[in-house]
Amino acid sequence: MYKTLLVAAVGFFLLASPATSQAEDFRQYVKEAQQEYGAGDFINVQRALRGAMMAISNEAPLSVHYFDPVTEDAPNFANFTVRKNNVYNVDEPILLYAEPMGYAFYHEGDILQFGFEADFELMDSSGKILGGQKKFQSWVIDSRAPTFDFYMNLTYTFTGLEPGKYSVRTTLHDLVDQDRTWFDYEFKVR
Repeated sequence: MYKTLLVAAVGFFLLASPATSQAEDFRQYVKEAQQEYGAGDFINVQRALRGAMMAISNEAPLSVHYFDPVTEDAPNFANFTVRKNNVYNVDEPILLYAEPMGYAFYHEGDILQFGFEADFELMDSSGKILGGQKKFQSWVIDSRAPTFDFYMNLTYTFTGLEPGKYSVRTTLHDLVDQDRTWFDYEFKVR
């Protein structure tokens, strides 16, 4: 589970692909966890189960577990206050909290790496695209253990919008396996 990788350059990372034998890795990690559990070695049970989770994450499609409008940026995973409505004043920032799942890990040596790029599109109530930006934000994370409690704070500030209904689509691109997903947030400007 605690496999890691050392990547010399982000360019190499972007061209890399996750391990191809995820089902085999999953079965091996579960077998290890069962053996360690039988031996009473609970630390290694947890290590093996993290390996199994990483194998599943590498195989699963990228998705957003959930996202919520929030009152302020979350200081850490699952620690946020949900905004009570989707009505904003003109030029008021829109703060969103999101938790992606099913992202792929790249590993070599003792460092793990995963990452995302995000695009957005702003649409009016009829679905007409009013604007957007490719790669407006990116995250590349290096760690010595798989990270499953990754979260994103996203801030959108749309200046000069007329009162009305809008939506913002956020598209995430997995930098390891090139998978992508998106989520839409509908809001009103008063």
